[in-house]
Amino acid sequence: MTPVEGYKDSDMHYRQWFYILLAATTLFRLFYIQWVELAPDEAYYFTWSRNLQWGYYDHPPMVGFLILVFTTLAGQSEFGVRIGWVLMTGLLSCLLYFLGRLMFRSERAGFYAALLLNLSLLASVGAIIVTPDGPQGLFWALSILFIHQVTAGKGRHWWYLTGIALGLGLLSKYTMILLAPCIFFFLLSYPREEIGSGGKSPIWRFFWDWRFFLRSYFGIPNTTGSPSVSRFLMDWK
Repeated sequence: MTPVEGYKDSDMHYRQWFYILLAATTLFRLFYIQWVELAPDEAYYFTWSRNLQWGYYDHPPMVGFLILVFTTLAGQSEFGVRIGWVLMTGLLSCLLYFLGRLMFRSERAGFYAALLLNLSLLASVGAIIVTPDGPQGLFWALSILFIHQVTAGKGRHWWYLTGIALGLGLLSKYTMILLAPCIFFFLLSYPREEIGSGGKSPIWRFFWDWRFFLRSYFGIPNTTGSPSVSRFLMDWK
């Protein structure tokens, strides 16, 4: 991994500790998952993979699709059903480590973010038992990473990647929708000049130009000079 500007040299040894953590937890989980029979819910999800649909009684289709992919690659066994969740937890650990490095410019912050994840019940159990929380957690972290890139002014394509991550998260578990208002209110509170190129975030612009509503109902003047919907669409051109 490439160092980020502002790193402390004294933190660099945390990278080695992260590699050890990642290798140890992943190898243990890969060994463990093949010796434990599927839980009733896991067997239930496995039946989904044999009859793919766009949705099921209690969850979206991502779980069944992923089980189909990994059982095709690794065989129809406990190992084949669960290996995807071990790999997703490892990737989620890498994402949190990277986010810690990126946001705080510290290997230490990244290592402790990954460590706390692997000490949590979500990762400890979710890495070895198939649940919709596995892919949802991965896409949740990806959405946060992409929004961070948006606020860092890295380019408008990160908006589209955020939308893709949110969509895939919704195909994993419906509670992914809870991240959408969190992102929305975060962007509203973020300084507009720091979002995107030249401070022209379409989301901010859409909110900002709704002052015509305040003028109509509360008598507050609108000085933007253009309707909010048209400005919202123009900012995407």
